[in-house]
Amino acid sequence: MKRVLILSFVFLIILTVAAFFTKTTQQEFTDVALEQWKQYSAQFSSDPVMEDVVALQNDFMLKALNRLVKSYDYVLFSKFTLQLADGEYEYIGVFHQVIPLQAANPITQFYPNDEQ
Repeated sequence: MKRVLILSFVFLIILTVAAFFTKTTQQEFTDVALEQWKQYSAQFSSDPVMEDVVALQNDFMLKALNRLVKSYDYVLFSKFTLQLADGEYEYIGVFHQVIPLQAANPITQFYPNDEQ
């Protein structure tokens, strides 16, 4: 029993240290959101007329994300708040992953009626 307790404690220490060093940064959060947007907009950029429009939208999205995302740094994780017109969306960043804290996720579903 004592051995299991010691191994559990060591595992907890290793997990805590790993979480501390792999917190998601605001730049990583922005990169994830922008990558999702680029995948979404790729379906429109196949049309030659829309290529320039999509390129402008990508630039606008990057600037908008830099202004709309607030980052809060905690010891073992980061919390991100994305402020949009229809509400505020919160995310946790840990182990270089972005985890939404609500069912609605505008990072992966940009328009509510969109089928993805």
